[in-house]
Amino acid sequence: MIGSRAACPDAPTPSPAFSLAGDAVACLVKQVRGRKIFVFGNFMACLPVPRGSAVFAFRFDKEKLMHKWLYVTALAAAGFGSFAQAAGTPEDTVRAALKTLAPDARIDEVRPAPIAGFFEVVVAGQIVYVSADGGMLVQGSFFDIPNKVDLTEKRRAELRRGLLAKAPAKQRIIFAPKGEVKHTVAVFTDIDCGYCRELHKHITEYNDRGVQIEYLMFPRAGVGSDSFRKAVATWCAKDQKDSLTKAKAGEDPGTESCVNPIEAQYNLGQQMGVTGTPTLVFSDGTVAPGYVTPDQMDQRLVAIDAGKAPPAQTEPPKVDK
Repeated sequence: MIGSRAACPDAPTPSPAFSLAGDAVACLVKQVRGRKIFVFGNFMACLPVPRGSAVFAFRFDKEKLMHKWLYVTALAAAGFGSFAQAAGTPEDTVRAALKTLAPDARIDEVRPAPIAGFFEVVVAGQIVYVSADGGMLVQGSFFDIPNKVDLTEKRRAELRRGLLAKAPAKQRIIFAPKGEVKHTVAVFTDIDCGYCRELHKHITEYNDRGVQIEYLMFPRAGVGSDSFRKAVATWCAKDQKDSLTKAKAGEDPGTESCVNPIEAQYNLGQQMGVTGTPTLVFSDGTVAPGYVTPDQMDQRLVAIDAGKAPPAQTEPPKVDK
C-alpha cells in the first residue's frame, strides 16, 4: 500500500529530534520481542510485513540510490514470489532476490533483522532490510523507542569499526600528542579540501588536548585525479607529516611515487559511506561529517566517553563534497 500519511492512519508524526526531512512519517511496528519499534526512512510508503506483524513507513531519495536499485519497494511485483520455493533457506531467498536487482552487487552479510520476518543485508558496506520471502526491501532505520536507540545506526557504527580496522596504523599519517593519548580520531581527508585545511590548522591544539589525529586519504575527485597524485606524493615523501602540512598550506608536493595505500583508502571511504571531506570517524564507529573546532571535538568525545548521543548539530556540516 503506497501513498500518503492517510495510508498509515495510526502513524505518529516524528519528533524534530529525529532530524527527519520533509513530511516523512513512521508507522508503529507492533510489539516485537517485547519492544516497540518504528521504521524511519525516505519514499513514503506503508507496507504490511508478512503475517501482519508490522507496518512500515519510509521514503526513498532516488538521488542517493546505490546501483539504482534501492528504490524498489516490492520485489514481488517483478515475480519474486517463486524464490520461497526455489531457494533452500531464507538467507538463500534473500540473496537470490537481491541478485535479480543487481547481479554484480557484493553482498557482504545476511543475518536476522531486529524484527521478525526480515533480514538485515549488508551490501557494499550499506544496510538494507529484505523480507524472508524475498518479496520486500526496506531502506531506513529501526528505532527502539523505549530505549531511544537507533538500532540501524548502532549496527552501522559496528560495521565502520570493522572496516576501519582494514587500514592499520602503519598505513595512516598520524599526528600524535606529545603526552598521553586520550582519544584517537580517524579523519578521511583531501589535500585540496578547504575545510580539511581548516581542520589541519588546529592540529597542534587537538594534540595538546590529547587527541591523536590519524589521516586516511580520500581524494574526492577519484583515482587518477590531481588530488590523488598529491596524496600519493605526500604518502611517498620522506617526512609524511611535513609534506602533508605543507600540501595543506597550498604547496604542491610534487610527483613522487611508490607503493602506497591511497586507492585502497579511497575505496574504503566509499565503502564506509564517506561522501565528503573531512569525515571524522571516532573510536565507537560514529562519524562527524565536516570540520569541527577543538571545542566541538571535546564535546563529541566527552559524549562518547559517557555513552551518550553527540551534541545536536545546529548548523550545516562544514564539509567539501
